[in-house]
Amino acid sequence: MLSDLVLFLITDDAPQDAEAKCLACVRALDKPILGICNVKAALNNADDVSLFLRRSWFNRKRKDLDAIVRQFHKFAKKYSPSSRISFTYTHLQSKFLSQQPGYEPQKEDLESASRFNRVEEQIISEVIGRGHFLRWKSFINIAVDPLIKFNDKLLDFSEQNSSRGRVRVGKRRQVKSWSDRFRKSGKERIDMFIAKEMNELLAEIPAFADNNYEQSNAGGRWERLVRRKNLTRKAQKLAEQIEDECRNELSETARQLK
Repeated sequence: MLSDLVLFLITDDAPQDAEAKCLACVRALDKPILGICNVKAALNNADDVSLFLRRSWFNRKRKDLDAIVRQFHKFAKKYSPSSRISFTYTHLQSKFLSQQPGYEPQKEDLESASRFNRVEEQIISEVIGRGHFLRWKSFINIAVDPLIKFNDKLLDFSEQNSSRGRVRVGKRRQVKSWSDRFRKSGKERIDMFIAKEMNELLAEIPAFADNNYEQSNAGGRWERLVRRKNLTRKAQKLAEQIEDECRNELSETARQLK
């Protein structure tokens, strides 16, 4: 799966066990997940829209929505203890209608009522905060997962020869063990890199604020300061190091299998 970030959607209907099972499958992909709970208040005509805009669905349904999410997490816990995710509540139909011809006078009210801006803020926050590293993480998954699948195919052929089969079984276990260690160590190195660079940026803030709080172009100056840190190049260098280690291991494994 090439996605860097997964949006997991449920509705305000009664939570389903199948949905919780699906979440556990998504969590197994080792991807960051943002939960969205869509409220299904139908807007079929002008009267529906007018009533919808006069009454705040969020204030009326907040307790019910919280209860739905709690019930969903109870189902999810059966399949994975770590399947708990946070959910943002939204009304997607009103967001859709705000962009349709004929609803121009109510565009802003519909957008505000949809609360879809909360969903966008969550996505933007995740991308700004961890975007580069989600891409490197996806790269690691892309590099490792095909190797596991390749070994599974080899195991199918190994049934034709029990001796070779035992060798391949051992190799698959070896690769799986290496893969687990590789993922863990790669994540630790990325996390350490993030923490180091974030601490350095945070240390810059007090002096920068003192020197620029009255400057009209303070935002531009901060962007230039961040660019001088060369974070993208540093992150790319770390990714290249991880990639080289991965390629070397893959090459050695392929040589042994051959």
